[in-house]
Amino acid sequence: MRYLIPLLVLLLPAWLMAQWTVVGSDLLAPAVKPVVEGFAEHSDTEITMEFIGSVPGKEDLKVGEADLAILAAPKDADLPSGNYKVLPIAYEVAYVVVEKLNPLTEVSMEQLAAIFGSSGVQKVERWGELNLQGPIAQRSILPLALDNDSTVVLELFKYEVLQSGSLRANVNRVKGNLQLMEMIASDSGSIGISNQVLLDDKVRALAVSGSDEFAFGPTPENVHYGEYPLRLSYYLVYPREKQNELKPLLKALLGADLADRLDNEGFVPLPENVRKRMLVELDKGA
Repeated sequence: MRYLIPLLVLLLPAWLMAQWTVVGSDLLAPAVKPVVEGFAEHSDTEITMEFIGSVPGKEDLKVGEADLAILAAPKDADLPSGNYKVLPIAYEVAYVVVEKLNPLTEVSMEQLAAIFGSSGVQKVERWGELNLQGPIAQRSILPLALDNDSTVVLELFKYEVLQSGSLRANVNRVKGNLQLMEMIASDSGSIGISNQVLLDDKVRALAVSGSDEFAFGPTPENVHYGEYPLRLSYYLVYPREKQNELKPLLKALLGADLADRLDNEGFVPLPENVRKRMLVELDKGA
């Protein structure tokens, strides 16, 4: 019998004996924590979570104090590479929102900088300067922006559009998303930056053009493939050698439950077909 117990232990799947540490972005924590906790309870796995930010999370991963990190990374960020596997998991999007009857359908990054930025380009003050015709042409543009601690959408917008510059003094910063949507819905002269589009029967998001002439709307597919330019990416990052051990948890994080929670928290999850393909690749060991 004394030889049987060690033998049974050796035959158990690695994840049943695991003690993992998951670290990373505090902003994704409200969506991620319930999924990880549910997996840990169901699989009887001990998982420690420390969601205190992407920068300390990356360092914990590099020094071996974490098994899996969920990291935010702008386009030019230096993510761990080489011995690490990096999988996209979600996006934070800066939506450019107008009142539904506003005739504008698309806007360029340069035009946004002229509306919201304090320096660097000629200012755009009236809707006619965006080539709109009719009564709205002489109306002043009223810029608004969401600004609270639960999102980095304003910093994302400033980074991508203003090259980390500052906003104009006339940009009205609004704490609540619903309040922002109500302000836009009540004034066709307004334009707002937000991480979520609420009241979609009264407001709508514009297509945005980046470095080329084509404007893309903020659909999940356009966001994922980088065609919509105002996005911040979040990734699952882990040592390649631990992929087989972490596979059950990774599959849980690529499931519909987390996708729904991310959507409810104002993030854009991966398109369903992309998640399904990644799950197949995980099973194949890719």
